[in-house]
Amino acid sequence: MVEKAEELEQLGVYFITGEINEEMITPICKDILLKKFDREKFKRNKLTFVINSNGGELESTFSLLEIMKYSGFEIETVGIGVVFSSALLILMSGTPGKRKVSKDTTLMSHAYSWGWESGSYNELFERRKIEDFVYERYEGIYKKCTKLSIEKIRKELLGSTDCWLTPLEAKKFGIIDAIIAN
Repeated sequence: MVEKAEELEQLGVYFITGEINEEMITPICKDILLKKFDREKFKRNKLTFVINSNGGELESTFSLLEIMKYSGFEIETVGIGVVFSSALLILMSGTPGKRKVSKDTTLMSHAYSWGWESGSYNELFERRKIEDFVYERYEGIYKKCTKLSIEKIRKELLGSTDCWLTPLEAKKFGIIDAIIAN
């Protein structure tokens, strides 16, 4: 089974499954950079991410999104099963026109949460600055990928409760471009 996964990665196909964290994302980022800088071996212009994940660490997700932009590759994203939280950010950050899900995929969007320990007033003040920065970045990804206004994003997709989406609703919001019939 491992050989098959390695063969797919050699073709530029990556599976993003389970919890998104540094351990999962770092090898993918390294392999994408290797493909970018070794065009003698990797002649394709497209990578494919197959996503089935409940989400995970926002920091790790941000690092993958940066590598996706930097790579210069066309990125096809394919959602199957469940695509929740930070996994949704990866799905919607694929190349416009190349973001799709199967007709049975369940999607979920929500405002991010980031836990902090208690601290002094000054520590809390500084943490709030970074939280605001991260949240603006988070909203910016939604705005860039969906072309919706920040007001609509906050109301419809990043409200006070989880926003569960069918593939048709995700397409309506501009999160995906196509629904794959099984």
